[in-house]
Amino acid sequence: MEVIQKKSAGCFVVKKHKEEYFILLQKKIWQDGTIGWVPPKGGIELNESEKAAAKRETREETGLQ
Repeated sequence: MEVIQKKSAGCFVVKKHKEEYFILLQKKIWQDGTIGWVPPKGGIELNESEKAAAKRETREETGLQ
């Protein structure tokens, strides 16, 4: 199997409620049917910093501002 590496950027969104912490994850289904949970993330655009891409992708994937 060929391994393809691709760089992406994203953020862990954490919310504290009383004494508990919650982390926002998205359900991901890979082409082989494997299911997992990942933080919101996506590709880095040309001439975009990793930090800017992480913020943009998190907004796009979650709708959070």
